[in-house]
Parts: sequence; C-alpha cells; structure tokens
Amino acid sequence: MMSNLSIVRGMFCAFCCLYLVANDVQGTESSLSKSVEWARIYAEIRGSLTTDQIYAILDRGIELASRTDLANTLADGGTAFFPHCDIRECGDQVAAVVHASLQACANTGKDQILLIGVMHPLTKTLQDAWLREKEGNIFNDPCCGIFGPGLPNEELLCKEFSLDSFVFLLEQAAKREGIKAPNVVMRYPNLVPRQPEFLPGIEELKQLAAKSIVVATGDLCHHGTAYVSSGQVSDGIEEKIPISQAAHRYAYQTIKENLHLLAGHDLLAYRKYCFKTFSDTSEVGQVLRFLLGPLEGRIRDLRLVDVSEYFPDKPQLNWVAATLVELKSKKSL
Repeated sequence: MMSNLSIVRGMFCAFCCLYLVANDVQGTESSLSKSVEWARIYAEIRGSLTTDQIYAILDRGIELASRTDLANTLADGGTAFFPHCDIRECGDQVAAVVHASLQACANTGKDQILLIGVMHPLTKTLQDAWLREKEGNIFNDPCCGIFGPGLPNEELLCKEFSLDSFVFLLEQAAKREGIKAPNVVMRYPNLVPRQPEFLPGIEELKQLAAKSIVVATGDLCHHGTAYVSSGQVSDGIEEKIPISQAAHRYAYQTIKENLHLLAGHDLLAYRKYCFKTFSDTSEVGQVLRFLLGPLEGRIRDLRLVDVSEYFPDKPQLNWVAATLVELKSKKSL
C-alpha cells in the first residue's frame, strides 16, 4: 500500500495540449506551458484538511454509494470512473468508489485493488511523445505502454496526480474502520493506439485485473476558454457555457454519448470523441474495454467544478464535470 501521495485539487491541466497535439493545431499556447506546481499545491490542500473534514467526505461517500449498486458491480467484473478534481468539491464521489471497492473486496475475497490512472502529459518528454504519435507507429516508443511504480520508465510519472485522492481516502477509510487496507496497484496507460491488445505491458495488466477489483479515474468533460487554442473554437462550439443548468445538460449529454461509444466496438470513434469533448478517458477507457469487455455505463452523480482560478490568463468560464460513473460488465447482465 503506497502512502503519502499528493491529493490534487483542480483538473486535467494538460488535456488542452493533448487535444491540440492530437488535432495537429500548431503555434498555440496551452495551459501546459504554464509552470504550475500542481503536486505541491494539492499536497498543501490535503494537508489542510482536518480529521473531521476527511471523515465528513468519507461519510458523504458512503451515503452516495448507498444510492448505487457499485459494490455489486465491482464484484461482478465491472468498474467505475471517479473524478480527480478538487477533493473538497468531489471527494465524496471518490469516497463512494473507495467504499464500494472495500465492500467488493470483502464480498469476493480479493485483497487487491487495481487503479487505472490518467497519465497526463505534464513533462516535455510526454508532450514530445504525443507529437511523435502523429507520425505513425509508436509501439516502440518509450512513452507508449502501461506505466506504474516499480515499472520501467516510472520517472515519467514524476508529476502525475490522478490517483492520489483515491489512495489517500482509502488509507483514511481503512484507518477509521480499523482494518487492513487491500493492496493497491497503480497503472497508467499512455498512447493507446486503438489496439490495446498490442500495448506494451498489457499482459501484466490482464493478470492483475483477473485477481483485483478494478476501478479507474477520469474527468469526462472539460469546458471553457482554457480549452481553446489561440482563439480557435473546438469542434463547432460557438460559445462557452457558464456553470448553469444549461452547462449541466451539456455535460450530461456529452458524457452519456462518451459512455455509449465506450460500450461499442469502434475504439477510434471513442478516442476521437474524447478529444472533441476534452475527456481525458481516451486511453483509460480503451484499456478498460479491453480488460473487462463491453461495459454499460450509468452516470450516478455529476457536478460542475469551477477551475477558472487556475488559468489567470484565460479566466473565463472554465469548469470540469466531476462525475461518478458506474460501469456494469455486460457479461453479468
């Protein structure tokens, strides 16, 4: 069990760059170019939480999980998406999956949780790899494959944060309940080339998944001026939508379509849709689909998190749709 991991507040600050690279937009400046020490900032936020605040997050997560079938879904070979936004805004969504994972472990006798994380291109090495991806075959690229602590090239994860809140809350839940936490294995797919079966490291991941409760992180919709390149608007969205009922409807429909595509067989269409809607699940989703088979997704909770403060140069209307998604295995339906 890994400890002392940074909890991060905010959002997928690098996805703008990922989208621009994937769509061959040149000569633009993204949020990634800003020197923001996300890990340090969010470690400070984690450290500022009192025990009462942490337990309140856990309690809200238990209540949220009780309104779902998450524990049975995980035990039956399904999975879930939890967000990696501000723990103070969506920590209960993460805690719901923590609670369901612990319950699924107890129900199945499994003592391991496999966490599938988003590998954000937060370093120049990873940014350059996304540029190379456009040039063709990347199977031999050192940045293509499954990464994780203890695996080759783990230094590529030096700035990663997407799984920290889950690990932190899992540790806190186990401590409060006086139980030994399950073993946690963290893996991060990167540059999945629409054929996950050929991805370096996929065989080890299959073996891990077979003996683990599997859950994943993902922020399935980002929206705002920070996600536009040099005045260009992404895919015909003529105006950015402020946080409102209209924005909530937009996020809901966008994520619903994302889950519909993930349930299908056209991973290229799924990947393109992720880029179009600034979903950071393009790589994670493909790997989950390969590991677990067809998945029927259901949005269990959705809220919009204002992240404008992190983009002082593009401060208008920036939000992330923090979403709890239950993904049932169609094999069990």
